[in-house]
Order: sequence, then structure tokens, then C-alpha cells
Amino acid sequence: MDLDYDELYCLNTLRGFDQTNTENWSFPPTGNKEPTVAIDANVFRVAKAQDMRCIVWSAGIGKGSCENIISHSTEERVIGLPQPCKFR
Repeated sequence: MDLDYDELYCLNTLRGFDQTNTENWSFPPTGNKEPTVAIDANVFRVAKAQDMRCIVWSAGIGKGSCENIISHSTEERVIGLPQPCKFR
């Protein structure tokens, strides 16, 4: 998929849930010109240090920035830290 010069692949806000399935941590949207949106491993280290058990996110295409998503977002993805999440 080719993007226009002012478009980005965007990872929407990462949301963290603790062991009671309460959302109380987030990492702002981030974008990249390449399809693999790099997320600093530090994000996951910080989430684990704050005792987050589940990280939830989706992705889309942003125009100019990741604040302006112009495509349909993907279905939300879930990563369990350290085991799979069971809150859905």
C-alpha cells in the first residue's frame, strides 16, 4: 500500500489495564512512514513496571499526524503481560 507524502501508518493510543481490568495507563498515538510502526521497547517495560496486565491498541492511516486518522482502524489487538488477557 502506497501512502501519500503526508500520510503515516499510525498506532492508536495504547491503553493499559491492571490486574482488576481497570484502564489506568496510556501511551499516545505514534506514527511511522513504514508499515511496521516501531514502538520503543521501553513502553512495554514501563507498562510492566506499573503492573499493567493487558495492553490494547489498534492501527490506522493518519493524514499529517496520528491525531487525524483517515482510514478504518484495525480491530483492537491485545497483548498480555505476562500471560494472555481474559477480560473480553
